[in-house]
Amino acid sequence: MVSKLKDLEVYKLSVEAGNIIWDIVQNWNDLQRRTAGDQMIKAVDAIGANIAKAYGRQSFRDDKRFREAKRYCYIAGGELEEAIHWIRLASMRGFFKPDELEKISPMIKTLPEKLSDYIKGFGSS
Repeated sequence: MVSKLKDLEVYKLSVEAGNIIWDIVQNWNDLQRRTAGDQMIKAVDAIGANIAKAYGRQSFRDDKRFREAKRYCYIAGGELEEAIHWIRLASMRGFFKPDELEKISPMIKTLPEKLSDYIKGFGSS
């Protein structure tokens, strides 16, 4: 098990994705920001926040806290799906520049697998 949250790969990836989305959305016009941008930022930031909650509740000696931790991982997965939804809509509406999508796409493709691996690892420590 990773000894610090900041060293957890899935957490680092989610924070990096959040920072990239934040930087991109800052350059959008007001309508783009208010409609898709704000929702996208909230969803992407919530991925890392829920991973942090899960990490903080991991206790393999306490079944209730273990279930709680796993639940937060599933919530992070839901937030990831929401973020992908907003990214897809913003892309369809032409909000992104091509190089911006190139920055975020690899992370969005990798995050579901990393999150799934993290969930599968629960209880194996």
